[in-house]
Order: sequence, then structure tokens, then C-alpha cells
Amino acid sequence: MENNKKKFKFNVIDLIVIVVVLAIVAFFAVKFIDFGPSSFVSIGSSEQVRYVVEVEVMKKEMYDEIVKELPAQMIANGAYCDGYIISAEAEPCTVTDIEFKDSGNPLSLYHVVPTDEYVTVRFTCEAGLLNGTMLNNVGSQEIRIGRPNYVKGKNIEVVGTIISLEYLGDAA
Repeated sequence: MENNKKKFKFNVIDLIVIVVVLAIVAFFAVKFIDFGPSSFVSIGSSEQVRYVVEVEVMKKEMYDEIVKELPAQMIANGAYCDGYIISAEAEPCTVTDIEFKDSGNPLSLYHVVPTDEYVTVRFTCEAGLLNGTMLNNVGSQEIRIGRPNYVKGKNIEVVGTIISLEYLGDAA
């Protein structure tokens, strides 16, 4: 009686297929699994930073509602991050024209008559920066003077421009 079983021999083609499958699995793991800190736990924070975000035009009623929520822990990527919106200060708005562009619409120019209805608001935020990175990242946002920034808390979300940045030293 002859043995008709074939023995499997490992060859180069099999090795290439295995490497390609592992590469695809690794690609999707890196792409869809968040390996960064996604909760309030301050993993690796070494340096504290304080920065001010200016929103040039805001309805006074909106400002009054936001102030009720402060101080507020900041949110990034749907989770709390190692930072707080400490305070907000308002002054009368002096801006008269606002340029606005959203996604596919052309640039629009809005004319605002300075009244007591609008204010310019400056949000003061404090946060921890991550170790081992050249960038000043708070959550998923890069913190640099002149850069747009979303000020986000549980019940707050506004966008403004960072106008000042101060390093406070090592986190306690």
C-alpha cells in the first residue's frame, strides 16, 4: 500500500504570502488602533504650557453661557485630555469685517457693526505636553502662536487663534 499523503514543503512563495499578510495586519492595527493617551491620565506629561486663544467675534449671549462652564477639562478625539480651559475674558468687539469660508463655498465677507451684542474673547488654557515629541501637542492639536485652535470642553467648542504661549516648567 502506497502512502498518498503529500508532505507540505515550505517555499519562498509561502514566505512572501505570510510577510504580506503580516504587513497588512500591522498597517490596519496602526491605522485604526489609538496607541496614544486617550484619557485624562497624564501619561508621559513632563512640561506644562499656558496659552491664550482669541476669538475675535462672539455673541455676548454665547460668551455668558460659556463662562458658566469654566473651568472645564479639555477634550480631544472624543476623550478628556491633560488640559483645562481656565478662564475667559471678554472686551468689546472692534472687528468690522469677517472673512468666512466653509468647505466648498466661496469666501464670504460679513460686515459686523460693532455693538454691545458682540465681544472679543480670550480663553486661557493650561495643559501638559507629551514627552519625546518635538511638537507642542495637546490632544491632537499643535499649539503654536498664530495657529488656529479649537477650544473644546464637554459643553464648549469654539475656534480661535493662539496669541500667546508660555512654558510653565515640569508638571508636578
